[in-house]
Amino acid sequence: MSRHEVRRKAAIHDAMCAERIRLRRLVQVSESSAAVLHAIAADIRTCCGHHPLKCHRLAYGWSSAEKAVRAMHDMCRDKELGAHQALLA
Repeated sequence: MSRHEVRRKAAIHDAMCAERIRLRRLVQVSESSAAVLHAIAADIRTCCGHHPLKCHRLAYGWSSAEKAVRAMHDMCRDKELGAHQALLA
């Protein structure tokens, strides 16, 4: 394998396990801050073995990439950001 190839490990657990972790952690805190969501993503990574980006999507409750993109577009629309400004937010 060349140094540019990445060896992908299969996830140990499915998205339902990640959802249980997310809900359990959110019940323990009064509000979900970025730090809490990053900690949830780390817990999902440790327990389930998903790719880090997928762990963050699951921590936010976004079960698919399409849902994540839709949520980003909704956030940009709510904050009245244009496409070029969304990258700076």
